[in-house]
Order: sequence, then structure tokens, then C-alpha cells
Amino acid sequence: MWGMEGWEGGRMEGMEWMGSDVGQRAVARSDSAGMKVRERFGEDTHRIIGACIEVHRHLGPGLLESAYEECVAHELKLRGMTLIRQPVLPLVYKGLRIPRAYQPDFLIEGGLVLEIKAVQALLPVHAAQLRTYMKLQRREVGLLG
Repeated sequence: MWGMEGWEGGRMEGMEWMGSDVGQRAVARSDSAGMKVRERFGEDTHRIIGACIEVHRHLGPGLLESAYEECVAHELKLRGMTLIRQPVLPLVYKGLRIPRAYQPDFLIEGGLVLEIKAVQALLPVHAAQLRTYMKLQRREVGLLG
């Protein structure tokens, strides 16, 4: 139901997939090893999306983001994924080190960022936030849901 097929537009049923070149270009872009981003991250994104769908099926809408986040973390661990939840990360700006500058929801094995949003609709600012986290962490793929 939720394959990478159909993701070329970057969005499917409330989840958004982003590569470092965002949208269609990310699907076809090759990384330094010559492997396509889609091929490299396809299995992991399938497992992550499946975990998010499972949580949504069981809980439905209306809870706090923290409740969904806890359940998604549990579901990802059940699926054998290694993750770091809510890491507090530093930022260096022109020699100024800010030790607690940003905090993505999840950093997941293999270079993925996952941001959970409990909102009525995803907004451009949510996508911008994810892109910033990806850039700062030098991550190639992010999911927003």
C-alpha cells in the first residue's frame, strides 16, 4: 500500500519524503557511491512509513505529538530499527558554539531524519524545519508525518 512507487511527487497520504535535493530530483539523484537515494533508503523508508501507519491505525487523530512520538519509537524498535529520539544537538555559527540549538524528533540508522507532527495539515514551515535538520546533520533523507 505504501511503497516508494508513487513517491515521485514527494507526498503521499499525510507523509512527505524529502531528499537533500527535495522532490522528484531526490528520487533520481545519485549519492557519492553511485547508488540512487531511492534504492539506498527504500527499505528503511518502507519500515518507517509502515510504523507510522500502524500507530495511526491504532490511535487515530487527536493526541499530543509526544504520544505519537513515543508510540512510533516503540513501533520502530519492534521493527528492529536503531534510532536516537529527541537528540539535543549543537550548532556552530561563525565560531559561536550553541550546545543546545535544535532537537529533531528522530535520527534513524542509515542517515534518516523523522519529524512527527500532530497537526491538521502539514505546512511549508514544517518542511523547511525538516530540510534544516537534514542540512545541519548532513542527512540525505527525511520523513515528515
